[in-house]
Amino acid sequence: MRSALRASGLPGYLRKLFAQAAPGRMSKRTGELLRGHLVLLVHASRSDDSVLDAGDAFGELRSRWAVEGGNTADLLKLVRMVDYRAQALHAPVAGEPGEETGPAALAQFWATSGHDIEELSGFLADVDQEAADWLPG
Repeated sequence: MRSALRASGLPGYLRKLFAQAAPGRMSKRTGELLRGHLVLLVHASRSDDSVLDAGDAFGELRSRWAVEGGNTADLLKLVRMVDYRAQALHAPVAGEPGEETGPAALAQFWATSGHDIEELSGFLADVDQEAADWLPG
């Protein structure tokens, strides 16, 4: 699983979160569903495409995640974090949709889900640093 995580292209802070959140006995199918959903999120952040049609696959992912011993709140947090990162690093042009994944929406999700607000601050700082690293020197 570690080599697959490294090959995913996700930064270390998200790989670490995934390793902590993943079900102890995660099946290959669940891993494929997760990877597919995360790829859709990143792709949608770069185009006008929507991930609304991915609802059935996410439902299956969420169900399998729980059956295999994972916490679905952790899965949702991971998905929200990857979505936020994709939106932040591939910001839409002014006037395009995308505000639903902005910092305020993420903070509201975080607060209503009972997650640690300090963890959110660290995550936002990591994304900001990653975005700054992409800027020409």
